[in-house]
Amino acid sequence: MADNKSITKTGLAFSPEALIEKAINAKVDVGTMERLLAMRKELKEEWAKSEFFREMAELQSELPPIKKTRQVRNKDGTLRYTYAPLEDIVLQVKDLIKKHNFSYQINSEVIGDRVKAICIVRHIEGHSEQSSFEVGIDKEGYMSEPQKYASALTFAKRYAFCNAFGIMTADEDDDAISVKPTYTNAEKRKIAEFDKLAKETQPATEKQKHAIRELIKAKKIDFKGNVDNLTMKQASDILTVALKKK
Repeated sequence: MADNKSITKTGLAFSPEALIEKAINAKVDVGTMERLLAMRKELKEEWAKSEFFREMAELQSELPPIKKTRQVRNKDGTLRYTYAPLEDIVLQVKDLIKKHNFSYQINSEVIGDRVKAICIVRHIEGHSEQSSFEVGIDKEGYMSEPQKYASALTFAKRYAFCNAFGIMTADEDDDAISVKPTYTNAEKRKIAEFDKLAKETQPATEKQKHAIRELIKAKKIDFKGNVDNLTMKQASDILTVALKKK
C-alpha cells in the first residue's frame, strides 16, 4: 500500500488523511472514525488500481516485439514450431518491468493431465492482477513423462507471463516491423475508467478553490467544510450546483 510520500508525489488528494487527523484531535466517536478509516482505505485501493493500469499502459507502449529464436522439430527433423523461451523474454523486458514499478511471481499447479500457470503482477502502490494459462500434457510426445510435464509447464508459464504484461512475439524476419500493443475494448474501458478516477481524486485546483471561496463570501453557497481538502470532482460538483442556482 502506498505511503503518504508516494501519494503526495502522485497527487492523490489528502482529504481523508486531513479529516482523520482532525477527527482524532476532535475526539470523535468510534462510529465516525470507522467510517473515515473505511473511506481512506477505499480511496487508497482505488488509487492503487489507477496507478497499476496507468503504468501498465506506459510499460506496454515501450515493450519491444520479442523474437522467436528457438526451434522445436518433429522426430523426422521437420520444423514443428518456433518460440521465444521465457528466460529470453524476461531478459529483454525485466528493466522495463522494474522501471514501471512492477514485480511478479509465477505459480503453477497440475490438474490431472493438464498444467496451469498463474502469473501474479504486483505494482508498488499495492494493487495486483493475475493471468493464468492452462495446457494439456502432450501424451504423444517422444519425451519421458517428467519431461512432458516440464515442457507443458514451461509453455504455460511463458504464455501466462506474456499475457499478464501484454508482451508480443515476432517472427525472426520481423525485425523491421514496429509492433505496438493492442487492447481489447474491455481493456480500453478499464484503462479509461481508472484514468477518470485518477483525475477525480486529484486535489481541487487553485482556481476552483478561489471560486468556491468567493461564492461562500458572497453567501451564494452554504459550505461549512475546508475548501483546501476538496478533490477536483467535489469542487466541480459544488460549482456546478452553484451555477444552476443562478
